[in-house]
Amino acid sequence: MAGCVGVSNTMLVTVKERTREIGIRKALGATPNAILSMILQETLLITLGAGYIGLLAGVGVIELLRRFELNSDYFRDPQVELPYIFGALAVLTLTGVIAGYLLARQAVRISPIEALRHE
Repeated sequence: MAGCVGVSNTMLVTVKERTREIGIRKALGATPNAILSMILQETLLITLGAGYIGLLAGVGVIELLRRFELNSDYFRDPQVELPYIFGALAVLTLTGVIAGYLLARQAVRISPIEALRHE
């Protein structure tokens, strides 16, 4: 869930920073679907990239714990099942795309003049 919030915040900042660019695109004739598609593609790329890096980090930590064979009540033979990995990545991707879509819809509604005035 922390990854979902992180992706949402990242996309919020990205859309805010690129408001002027979106206004220029709209002024030059970009369709709302083109702008929506651009933001959703960026959201998907960020979400999958961050999810993959987080996944690799998590599996790396688990493998380190296995190699050191820590004798603890909390970590006995740590492992993660493949369905949980894909499930977590799917939830992260879905929530990231939903957050990106909501922000993209908001960006599409801005008039080109308003967007060009934005600093």
